[in-house]
Amino acid sequence: MAQPKIILTHGIFEFPLFMTPLANKLEALGYETVHFCYRSVRQTLEENTRDFAKFIQKETDNGESAVLIGHSLGSLVIQFTLEAYPELNVSHAIAITPPFQGSTITQNLEDKNLSFIVGRALNALLPQKNRWNSSVPLGVIAGTKSFGVTKLFLKNDRPNDGTLYVDETKIEGMTDHITLPESHTEILLSKELAELCDAFIQHTTFNVSTDTDAR
Repeated sequence: MAQPKIILTHGIFEFPLFMTPLANKLEALGYETVHFCYRSVRQTLEENTRDFAKFIQKETDNGESAVLIGHSLGSLVIQFTLEAYPELNVSHAIAITPPFQGSTITQNLEDKNLSFIVGRALNALLPQKNRWNSSVPLGVIAGTKSFGVTKLFLKNDRPNDGTLYVDETKIEGMTDHITLPESHTEILLSKELAELCDAFIQHTTFNVSTDTDAR
């Protein structure tokens, strides 16, 4: 059985190269991957949502379904796109270190009059109460290694990946949630990441025993 096409979308201040290690591992598992590139700080979330919907429609115009995998802000682009365009042919969504409840760091930047750093992504990244309203199954993968310059903006009183608290990655309505001992960006290099994505695509859960895994 042919594997679904995977569309990868990067995070803030990133570009497709950041997602290439994951793409290579997914291709080794038999998937076709393509990258969606967007202006993370120069366009609003709504503008990127519009562009992403057009991209998905083009990539699925032969009738095949797609799997969407986003890192960080890219996860919000996925969420907003699926909510605004529920007719898109998407089977699964996977969010890697997503700021679904906003970002404490972004709030700290705004308090210090430094929010210009995140540009037009500001409103999407401020702390918020969010909910997954799409019917597409959502798997969330968070990190627990507090590492990086941005961790200076966080208190280590609860698990975080150096950029986001683990509880900021959770969202009501998600299908499954799992953590890896990686930092916010290093997680993209994790050898386990592609295997978790594959498990969710095949079984709509991360908790699959390898000896019972049958494609």
